[in-house]
Amino acid sequence: MVIVYVKHFLNSEGLKYFNDAWFPDAVYKEISRQPGFIAATKSIDEKNGCGHVTVKFQDEETLTAWIKKPEHDVVDLLDPYRTQAYWKAARTSDEKIDQNSTALTWKQIEAKTPPASSCTYGT
Repeated sequence: MVIVYVKHFLNSEGLKYFNDAWFPDAVYKEISRQPGFIAATKSIDEKNGCGHVTVKFQDEETLTAWIKKPEHDVVDLLDPYRTQAYWKAARTSDEKIDQNSTALTWKQIEAKTPPASSCTYGT
């Protein structure tokens, strides 16, 4: 089994979208249909503006097949809400290692669209 931890750095509107629509409607419905899919969960760290996703696949082959599918591009729907121009992911096959472990090696993935400015107009 392979476990992937993902961190998306989002503004408050993005965290709401992540939780209420993006994960349940765009991600889970697609990923749960993929061969080798085992599980997918989400959580939000509002204090640090981070949406966390954990996915589990049978093996590297089935995970890689999912990543290569056009449907995986749903990740780009978060781009307008990003507070960083990237997101992060880490993989492990050890179920005892959680997303906070220092044993993980995080890969930074550049967003396809730069995040919107954090400036608020008209205030």
